[in-house]
Amino acid sequence: MSEPEEGTTCFLCGDPAKCQKTDGHNRRLYDCSSQSCGEYEISLAAKERLKNPTDKAKVSAEVHCIKNQDPDKILVITVDPKTHDLDFKVVPRSEVYARISHP
Repeated sequence: MSEPEEGTTCFLCGDPAKCQKTDGHNRRLYDCSSQSCGEYEISLAAKERLKNPTDKAKVSAEVHCIKNQDPDKILVITVDPKTHDLDFKVVPRSEVYARISHP
């Protein structure tokens, strides 16, 4: 199992975070130390699409909202392969943890 990388910064807010590679190294699972974010998974393609700081702040607020509503769920951010739009799904934490990449 991939160990969390210490000393990483949150992609959304820039605060200290732990990060693990998931889905065959195609996604990252962040566990942000900030109260404004929390835990979320994002694909590398979505990271490329999500560059605007205002958009990042909106997604960070969504992550925070999900964390408060249902702590057993995580926001997963990907790019829809058909429309090429950002895609946001709320999934069980166990589903994301099952994708953690092995070294």
